[in-house]
Amino acid sequence: MTDHTKIQVHRYDRDRMQRFAAWAGKTAPWLSGDIDTPTCYASFEEFRPEEPAGDWFYWYDEVDYGISGECECIFRSPPNFDVEHRMYLKAGDLFFIRIGTIARFEVIGDEPFVHLIVQMPRPPYTAEEGRPSFTSDNPAG
Repeated sequence: MTDHTKIQVHRYDRDRMQRFAAWAGKTAPWLSGDIDTPTCYASFEEFRPEEPAGDWFYWYDEVDYGISGECECIFRSPPNFDVEHRMYLKAGDLFFIRIGTIARFEVIGDEPFVHLIVQMPRPPYTAEEGRPSFTSDNPAG
């Protein structure tokens, strides 16, 4: 049973990151999975320069906040996905990815692009089909 009387605190810790591979390895961000409940999934996410990530289809809305590093986000949006957009993102940027967007993040420089992701409610894929299963009961770092 979850204790709802406490405020959970989570800090970015690169040693806790787990690789999340999808689409036969074409998308490979690193995630910490700090909050993983049916009502909310929140995690630090890293895209590393030495591991290019492929396109990801967002079938949910997501709010993100840049923590460190920088990247170029290349994305296409519904209904026709016919125009490719490019957006520069860096630490301090707050951005909203709408449902239906197809995007990839290309790291600029040698530092990973680290950002916080928040999905409400949590999409069901996070603990399915052998993918990393995260829990929200990790002690604060």
